[in-house]
Amino acid sequence: MVFGPTHTFLRGLASYAFASFWYKVEVHTRVGGLEVEELVPEEGTPMIVVANHWNSAADVAVLSCYFPHYRKLHYWAKSTLFAPGLPRKILLDAGNLPVDRKTKDNQKLFASSFDALKAGEAIAVFPEGGSYTVHELPALKDGASWCALEYAKNLRDPRTRRVLSDGSTAKTDPKDVVISIAGIAYSDKTKYRSCAVMEFGPNIPVEPYVEEFLVSPKTAVKKLTAKIHEELVKVIVNAPDWESRHAATMARKILWPDDKKLPLRHMREIDQTLIDLFAAPNPSASLRRLRRLLNVYRDALYSTGVTHLSLSSLPLPATLDPSVPHPLPTRMRVLGTVILSTLACLIRLPFFLFPLIVHLPVYLFARYAASNALEEDQAQNKVALGLVLALVTYATFFAVACALLWTSIPWGGALLVAIVGTIAFVAYHNRLIDDNYRKFQRLLALWTVLFALWTPVAQSEASHFLHSVHPSLSPAPPRPGADGQYVSLETEDEMDALIGATTTDHEDAETGDERSGREGDSKGRRKPLPSPALFSEEDHLLGNFPHPHLSSGSHHHPSHQPDRPATPVNGTRTPRTRTSTAAGSTRTSEETTIEMPPLASGIAAHEEGAPVTRAQSRPPRRSRAREIRALLRLRAETVARLREALFDSPADGDDEFEDGFVEASRLYAGANGNGAAGSSAPIGFEGRENASRLLARQVGERMKELGWRGAGLGSGKLA
Repeated sequence: MVFGPTHTFLRGLASYAFASFWYKVEVHTRVGGLEVEELVPEEGTPMIVVANHWNSAADVAVLSCYFPHYRKLHYWAKSTLFAPGLPRKILLDAGNLPVDRKTKDNQKLFASSFDALKAGEAIAVFPEGGSYTVHELPALKDGASWCALEYAKNLRDPRTRRVLSDGSTAKTDPKDVVISIAGIAYSDKTKYRSCAVMEFGPNIPVEPYVEEFLVSPKTAVKKLTAKIHEELVKVIVNAPDWESRHAATMARKILWPDDKKLPLRHMREIDQTLIDLFAAPNPSASLRRLRRLLNVYRDALYSTGVTHLSLSSLPLPATLDPSVPHPLPTRMRVLGTVILSTLACLIRLPFFLFPLIVHLPVYLFARYAASNALEEDQAQNKVALGLVLALVTYATFFAVACALLWTSIPWGGALLVAIVGTIAFVAYHNRLIDDNYRKFQRLLALWTVLFALWTPVAQSEASHFLHSVHPSLSPAPPRPGADGQYVSLETEDEMDALIGATTTDHEDAETGDERSGREGDSKGRRKPLPSPALFSEEDHLLGNFPHPHLSSGSHHHPSHQPDRPATPVNGTRTPRTRTSTAAGSTRTSEETTIEMPPLASGIAAHEEGAPVTRAQSRPPRRSRAREIRALLRLRAETVARLREALFDSPADGDDEFEDGFVEASRLYAGANGNGAAGSSAPIGFEGRENASRLLARQVGERMKELGWRGAGLGSGKLA
C-alpha cells in the first residue's frame, strides 16, 4: 500500500508540534553491541511494531516521527470509519488500515494488513487495547500475534503467497514478518519541555510458532503474546504498586533535578532500579519511611504547585543529618537569592518580551485544555490546542508582516521576507523558551518561599518546631489510641506508622534489647524525634488541631478550662501506663487521654459536648505560608534520608553492615523461593535493616555508574 501526501503532511505537522512540546527525544536499544539502526530493519522488511500505550496521541507521534530509518508506519482503524468517498480516501492516504471486527475469518480480518506486509511495510500496534496510566504493563491483547501468525500461514500457502486482497499479484516475493519491540518512556509525560525515550528490544521471529499454529492456533497465539509481553516488560518501567512507582520517580527527580542533565539513555534503568529498591520484599523500617517520605514530598509539591527543580536554587542545610532538625533558609539569604534571580530575569526580559506576548494566549489556553483531562490525555490536549492557536498566531503575524512590508517593497519581496521572518521568529522563540521558562518557574517559587518566611509563624507550628529541637520544650503531637482517644507519640516507629507506612508495626517488631539500642543511651535520655517535616502530613490526618500544652506532667486539650476536668469519649478518665526499656533501665510514664472523638467516627467535637466556638467548628485550613514552610523542611528531610540510604558509607569495621551480606542473601533467597532449608526462618529487625542497607548501597553505586555526579543532595562530602 502506498502512503500518500496526507501522511506526509500529518507527520510533518506532528513533528513540528511535538518537537516544540518535548525538549528532547532519544532512541536507543537495550541489545548490547548493536546500534538501533542495525537492530531495526530498513524499508523492505515487513514488520509489526509492538509498543506500550501510556500517553495517547503522544505515543503515536513519538513512534511515527522518531522511528529508526524514518520508516513510515501503518495503524489499524475500525472499518466503519472508512465511509465511501472522501473519508475513505483521506484515511487510506494517511496510511490507516481498515480492520473488520465483525468477520470471523482472520484472513479477511487482516487482508489489508497482509497487503502492507507483502509490500515490505511496517504496522504499529498497541496491544494494550487503549491508552492507560498504569504502574505496570497489563495483560496484552492477541491481535498482533494473530496478525503475525496468520500472515505466516498465508505465505506458506502457494495459492495465496503473492496474491493481494484486490486480486492483483505482489511485485516481489514476500518475506516473513518480524515483530519489533519498542518501549516509550517520559521524564514527565504531562509537562511542557520534558523528555521522551524510545527503547528497542530484540526482535521476535515468528518461525518457531508457525508449526504449532497450524495445529493449535490459540495455543501458539497465547505463547507468542506471552513472549511479546516478556520482551516488552524489559524496555518499559514496571512497578508492583503506585507508592513504589511514585517514590522512585521522586527519588530520580531529586538525584537529577534538571531533565537536561538526565542521561536519557539510562532513564528507564534508573527508574526501574529505584523501583526495585522501594518494592523490595520485607523492607526495613528506614526504607519504608524513606518511601513514604518521598510520596509525601511529591504530594506536597503537587498541592503547593511548586516543582523540585524550582527549589533547587535554594541551598540545602550544610549538615544533612536525618537525626538533626533542619532549619529553614534565612530570610536574608532567600531575599538575596530572589533579588539576584529577579535581576537576571529582568535582563533577559527585553529579549523575550515580544515572543512572550505573542505566545501568551497559546500558553494559557493549552494549560486550560489539560486542566480537567486524564493524565494520559493531557499532553495531546496541550499539543492539539496549542498547535491550532500557534498556527492562527503565526498566520496573523505573517499577515501583519506582509501588510507592513508591501508599503515599502514589491509584493514578491514582501511575501518572501514575511515567510523568512515568520520562520525565524518561531525558531527564536523555541531557542529562548527553555531557559526563560525555567527561570520564571524558579523566580515564582522563590517569591513564594520569601512570602512564607516573612509570614508570622502560628503557635501550633512553633510548638512543632520546639518539640523537634528538644522534646521537653513542647509535648509530642497526639496520636489516636486503640480506643479512639489521643495519647502522645513516644518513638520514631510510632511516627512512621502515623505518616502512613504500608507495613504494620507487628511486622517490624523488635526485642527489648534491640529497641534499647535505638531509643536511648546509657543515661536513659530519649532520642529526639524526626524534624518537623514529618508532622506536616500528621496535621492532615489528625485534623490540624493545635498542640496540647504541657501542664503538671499531663496533656490536656487547649480548649478545656483549667478548673474543668476533661471527660473522655467513653465517659471515664482512665490513666494508662506504658513501660519501655532503655539501656537496661525501666521507665514508666502515665499518659492522660484527650477528649476527642475517634478519627473514623465522623463526629464533630461540638457534638460530643465540648464547648467550642463557631470558628473552631469550621473545617481547619492551613495557610499557604505554613504549607511552604512545611514543604521546605520536608524537602531537607527527604533529601537527607535519600542521601543517607544511597550514598553514606558505613564506618570502617562496621560488623553489622558486613553481616548484612549474609542476612540479605538469606532474606531475598527465601523471598524468591530458592533459598536453603533455613531461609524460611524469621528475619529479625537487625537483619531487615542490614539487608535494606546493603540493597540501598548497591542502588547508590548503580546510580553513580548510570551518570549521577553528586548534584542535588547538598554540599557535604559524599562517599
